[in-house]
Amino acid sequence: MKQHITLLLPALLLLSLGAAPQEEDPTAPYLTGVKERFSGFEELKQTAPFDYSVRGEGERELGRLLLESGDSERKTGYAGPIPVALCLGSDGKIIGVLTGPNQETPRYLRMLEKKGFFERWNGMTLEEAAERQVDAVTRATYSSNAILHGVRQAAKYHFEAAKRKHSSAGNDWNGLLLSAVVLLSAAIYLLCDFRRRLKRETSSCSCCKN
Repeated sequence: MKQHITLLLPALLLLSLGAAPQEEDPTAPYLTGVKERFSGFEELKQTAPFDYSVRGEGERELGRLLLESGDSERKTGYAGPIPVALCLGSDGKIIGVLTGPNQETPRYLRMLEKKGFFERWNGMTLEEAAERQVDAVTRATYSSNAILHGVRQAAKYHFEAAKRKHSSAGNDWNGLLLSAVVLLSAAIYLLCDFRRRLKRETSSCSCCKN
């Protein structure tokens, strides 16, 4: 009986590990759109929260895929929320807007695509997209407004994240520069002090000889 239990425990352990839920890849719904917009696409590599580098052959960066932040507010479309992602080219400008899994009526999204709604942000920087008001498409107003809101929220989040990163890097350089100035000042002070001491000792030795 003990032998059967001993053999059964490893099997149960393997089954429990195999049954453990795997974390979903948040970029999976957007891969088709990424492949369409980035020639030579090979992989995505996360570089920051909700920020993925689009890599080609030899780890060459082709652009970026930006997702909505987890805490961003969403405006619902006709049948619920419509997640969005932004594709940025190597120049940092938007080259496409992608939609994630949603319950929206497909004909509304096809209408938006036919009207070129998803290309209306192309050529914009994140700062411009965060502020630009894009007109909704007639007969697909709810879907248009939900996507517009998502684009603005995602652009705003990633623009502000980039500003914080730049500011932090600037502060690091300022800190290093200040440290260098302090060290140089200390070195100059010690050198001057050493020269004064040496001069006094030389004068003292001269007096002794006299």
